[in-house]
Amino acid sequence: MTVTGNLIVTGNSISGSGGGVITFSSDDISFADNVYLNTNDAFMSLGSDNTAKIVHNGSSGGMILEIDSAVTDAVKHFNFRHYTSGTAANNIGVGFKFLQEDAGGSAGEIGEFNCVLTDATDSSENSDFVWNLFTDGTENERMRLTDAGNLSIAGDLTVTGNNISGSGGSVIEFSGDDIRFTDNVSLPSDGSAMYFGEHTAGYMVHN
Repeated sequence: MTVTGNLIVTGNSISGSGGGVITFSSDDISFADNVYLNTNDAFMSLGSDNTAKIVHNGSSGGMILEIDSAVTDAVKHFNFRHYTSGTAANNIGVGFKFLQEDAGGSAGEIGEFNCVLTDATDSSENSDFVWNLFTDGTENERMRLTDAGNLSIAGDLTVTGNNISGSGGSVIEFSGDDIRFTDNVSLPSDGSAMYFGEHTAGYMVHN
């Protein structure tokens, strides 16, 4: 059946079987209310080859963004885009915002993970990853990874492994007045040294 005007359905369903398809030839489909995919593991596929999907996970009740392709040795990306009607400037970005219902029944923001431009100049952009978290109801930046690969943490760093390592004359800098160790400090290489002073003029050396 072909309908050239409006189709009004007063019942609850438009259904099909055997892989039935409802095709709309116009550019847009508008819904006046919610759209439900009310079967566990139901999905909404995007594209003519159905390789990109939004899937309901019946076992966990969560949502999966899925890409299905024949590629075996490369990354397939989900692209998250932010366009502006003005001119992009420093600190523009795109990110994820996490919201959770609290004990009072309100769904409020509890954290953000953003990628921001620190230099929005065309063809020479610089970007940072930024993590924001909430303390006593106030949002604060807690971690930032810069375009230079520098990681800053606004809190304590707990290392459960055995090493913090670097190469090429790397330096670990502490900006506080004191460095305190709760156990031994080992310099395990023969001839290793511990230096004192800005110009490393004073040092202790293992012979």
